[in-house]
Amino acid sequence: MANTSATGGYLVPEQGMTRHELEELLRTVFSGCTGIKRINVRTKWKAEPDNIPKKAETWLSFAIMSRKSPKAQVLHLETPDGEGTGRVMTHETIEVLTSFFGPDAEDMAVRLKAALQVSQNREALFREGVAFVRGGNVTTMPELVAFGWRPRADMTLTFRRAPKKSFGTVEIPAESPSEGTVNIRHAKEAETGFRVNR
Repeated sequence: MANTSATGGYLVPEQGMTRHELEELLRTVFSGCTGIKRINVRTKWKAEPDNIPKKAETWLSFAIMSRKSPKAQVLHLETPDGEGTGRVMTHETIEVLTSFFGPDAEDMAVRLKAALQVSQNREALFREGVAFVRGGNVTTMPELVAFGWRPRADMTLTFRRAPKKSFGTVEIPAESPSEGTVNIRHAKEAETGFRVNR
């Protein structure tokens, strides 16, 4: 059983979206926006790399390179049982490096950046609380793959989200405070300042 502020001990946050789940979400969106088959949209630097597609195919590999959370907000929210729950909200900026390979590498990078500007193409992201912020410059360079040079185009995409992590904190009645107790002020809703592109 998880600890709460009533039991003492360390408070472990509830599991939110994992890195793997975020990668799978991005994989689906990138495939849909470019028309590249999902099997040819891969994460970079796997322990057991996938087979390299044929020279005539264009494919994409990507990696989450950084997750920055400059600010966090801690609030105590009401729950139906009256005890409440603690919630830590962060404003997370995510940078994703995308690398396209194959005869249409550069065109596909440009296509992805343009497609992400369309709100309909961002619906899957919106449902998970992820917003597309911007696409960086497209940099082209050949890559030596399987003993041959192939076209390559790199582009960094920036996303933002406001993940919420809940903790098992319990409200302590103000009329009977114990030594060292800090009374937590209730908040009906968190002020996130989070903006989603529409």
